[in-house]
Parts: sequence; C-alpha cells; structure tokens
Amino acid sequence: MTAYILSAAGFKTGLYTSPHLIDFTERIKVNNLKITQEQVASLACQIKELIGREHFTFFEIYTGLAFMYFKNCGWILLS
Repeated sequence: MTAYILSAAGFKTGLYTSPHLIDFTERIKVNNLKITQEQVASLACQIKELIGREHFTFFEIYTGLAFMYFKNCGWILLS
C-alpha cells in the first residue's frame, strides 16, 4: 500500500512482494509496472552464472533477482 501511495505522490517506487498470486512477474514492480518475462529470464541467466553450484532457496534467488533489477534501474548500488 505504501508503494502505491508514494507512487501516486510522484515518487519513484520499487516493490518486491512474496508470494505471488498469479505469476512470478507480479512480485517485482517499479512505479507499479511489473518486471517483464524477458527481464526475468535475462536476470535469471545472470544469477545462474553468479551462484554456480551453490544451493540457495527459491526465495533467496528471487530476492537476489529483485535486487539486481532495482540496481539496473539505478536505485541501489551493489558491488
């Protein structure tokens, strides 16, 4: 609810929610716009290269994907 209020007030917002109700893309939104399936696929390939053979939960991987997406939007700095 906070993201929608801030977005309506003109602020740039990023939203990561869990769980999804209909499809995976609704978990990650920027300014109330869902991440595209193509963006998810691209980021998933990047994450796969980063984690290699390590074992992470679905939640950990998808949270990392959200942070990468927000970084690509220029919002957070990750090294």
